[in-house]
Amino acid sequence: MANDFDVLLISDEVQSGMGITGKMWAYQHLGDNPDIICFGKKVQVCGIICTDRIDDVDNVFKVLSRINSTWGGNLTDMVRSKKLMEIIEDEKLVQNAESAGAYLLQRLRDLEESYPTIVSNVRGKGLMCAFDLA
Repeated sequence: MANDFDVLLISDEVQSGMGITGKMWAYQHLGDNPDIICFGKKVQVCGIICTDRIDDVDNVFKVLSRINSTWGGNLTDMVRSKKLMEIIEDEKLVQNAESAGAYLLQRLRDLEESYPTIVSNVRGKGLMCAFDLA
């Protein structure tokens, strides 16, 4: 739909990215291909990943200080982020989030079934689960 209206599709993965949903990026569950992915928190550094469509937008990266961060580009943060990403891959944490999340979701559904007046609307992907409490 974004292409139909000639707008960039942005996926905010600050909370949902880096494997917590059982896929590296939550948008992958939907089959979308965003033009911009915003990420942060879990890799200790915030940033964006862009497709080449970003070049079609006037004055985004070619104008000094258009998109920046107070602490952006800190070498220590980059080294730490790289190490965290290696750990995520080496220890198969994305796959673990998928399987552990399926277990968590089932247990939450069991609670919902046992206590329907208290626990409701159980939902989630991977370890990113939620429910409503009465």
